[in-house]
Amino acid sequence: MTRRVSPIQAIRAKIDALFASDRDLVEVIEDVARLGARLINQTAEYDAWCRRDLSNVELDYLFLDASHFKMHDSSSRAEPILAAWGITCDGKPVFAGLAAAAAESTDAWHDFLTDLVARGLKPPLLIVSDGAPGLISAAEQVFPASPRQRCLVHRARNMTSKVSAGDQAEVKADYWKIFDTSELSDDLTVGQPLVDLVQRRIDAFADTWGGRYPAAVKCLLTDRQRLYKGAHRPW
Repeated sequence: MTRRVSPIQAIRAKIDALFASDRDLVEVIEDVARLGARLINQTAEYDAWCRRDLSNVELDYLFLDASHFKMHDSSSRAEPILAAWGITCDGKPVFAGLAAAAAESTDAWHDFLTDLVARGLKPPLLIVSDGAPGLISAAEQVFPASPRQRCLVHRARNMTSKVSAGDQAEVKADYWKIFDTSELSDDLTVGQPLVDLVQRRIDAFADTWGGRYPAAVKCLLTDRQRLYKGAHRPW
């Protein structure tokens, strides 16, 4: 007999598998959102999950993102599903919250984040997000002491879209080398020295590719100080 897996168990297994892989964060949120829309919303267990206590969750990294889906047969308009997940101080993935919203506005994100805080979620060491204005505004209001970093995967995708297909693999490889800390000495693996090193690597990348792909380099340099905040791991 096939063992029945609850929607929440399916979510947890999916999150573990996604974080163990090397997939685009956008793909992660899309998979999670689909599970949320098609599975969790149909069960009373989802309501209990949405009310669960988060006071024991201590996050080093909090990821915030949204994907848009057509959720009503009567309307062709896609609506956002807001999601929050993170990495704990022990290096474990945690799916913190999922909620539908009418729009990806400051108010929607603010309500979503304040609900997490009301259930006990503590300020993370670092917030990782894309550049959505409503998300950024709400995150800075709800977690004013937590530094915010732009999502490196979003930036890579936006940048490489401005590069010819034949050069995309090389450009993407050079991009990720900017944030590679695997072979650095201990005194360069965290904090301002690492931030300074990353900024120098960004300059070197711009020198290498700026002549051939100025639009791609402009994309990289936009808000460059937000690309890396000196945490133990870049995201």
